[in-house]
Amino acid sequence: MKKIYTAIVILLPLLSMYFVGIATVTLADIAILILIPLLVINSYRNKKTVRWSAILIVVILYITIQLLLYQIIGIAKNGADLTTLRLILYYSFCAFFIDSYFDYRFGAKFLIFISTASCILWVIQYICLNNFNIFIPGTLPFFKTEVDEYNQIMLTHSWTSYAFSRPRSFFAEPSHFAIYNAMALTILFFGPNKGNNKIIKILVIISMLLSGSGMAIILLSTICIMNLLFKKKNSNIKIKTIITGLLLLLTSAVCFPIYFQTDSFQTFVHRTFIEKDSTDGRFGNFTGAFTEEKNSFTVLFGEGIYKISDTKKEKYITSIPRIYTYFGIIGFMLFLILSIYCFVKLRGINMYSWIILFMICFSSEILFNILVIIYLPFIVKGEKNEE
Repeated sequence: MKKIYTAIVILLPLLSMYFVGIATVTLADIAILILIPLLVINSYRNKKTVRWSAILIVVILYITIQLLLYQIIGIAKNGADLTTLRLILYYSFCAFFIDSYFDYRFGAKFLIFISTASCILWVIQYICLNNFNIFIPGTLPFFKTEVDEYNQIMLTHSWTSYAFSRPRSFFAEPSHFAIYNAMALTILFFGPNKGNNKIIKILVIISMLLSGSGMAIILLSTICIMNLLFKKKNSNIKIKTIITGLLLLLTSAVCFPIYFQTDSFQTFVHRTFIEKDSTDGRFGNFTGAFTEEKNSFTVLFGEGIYKISDTKKEKYITSIPRIYTYFGIIGFMLFLILSIYCFVKLRGINMYSWIILFMICFSSEILFNILVIIYLPFIVKGEKNEE
């Protein structure tokens, strides 16, 4: 049962791409709803001690109490209940079962396997699209998915720019591809088998660099900085290390000028610094969310979880300002307290995973997205309590 739970957790972001024909219910939702009662039964039959995540329980309680209160007093926004219940489901699936059922070592290996497969597919998509003008979908046939429109545009060669046509592998967006692979790269650099799998590291890094995603650049930079800051110092510098360093410098001197000329890099620069649609989309609304006029109640307690794009003309805000918008000053202070606790208490892969997630919060709505599930097991459990 541990391996089943672990595999489902790793696959959830991919399963969430597929709809089952009932409103907006996805294969990920169905997998969670089926697995939860099975896990409860398994725990009861095997008299398994259930270890809960206190941090996630606090988050779930806060969200649940707010939802119930806003429904009772009649200020919940339309559709807020379903959106909030889905988020509670995601966090509950992690809070009540990670410690008891997530197999860290199997999960790390399986995540790296899926990451490697996604990068191989991404490279194939990239080569076929840029050299042969052939689009290879990253989704399974015969299923309705959230990227059907994108796939149709690509298959009919109706795209207007490389910014739109960038390969996405198994994912809905290049940024989702970057977020998923960043967790795998974190394990490759800081996990129990760090130093091995050099070819896979290179494959993931190159794929993220060429994805043209600003998110990928941010996460790769964060991982590089962590590697420099936290890597164990060794006073005995070997000749092999010096030669390797020189070779890396030489390779960088040759490859980076070539990379700067690629469509991926030019797209990143154009969207980030010229058109600024990527920058404005992630950071342009950051201060606006905090300075928006609100009444005293919503300033303190927030507006509750709702689909911001449905009510604010496609306005996009990331996790940090979303916390304030949804939960007000009280919720934002709770987030800061929990963040400080994580920075102080976490060590090893738990800390590295949290740092990456924290950085993503500034440029993505990940805390309110199923992608957060990829990070939670490695933050909450890491290598502890492995039997």
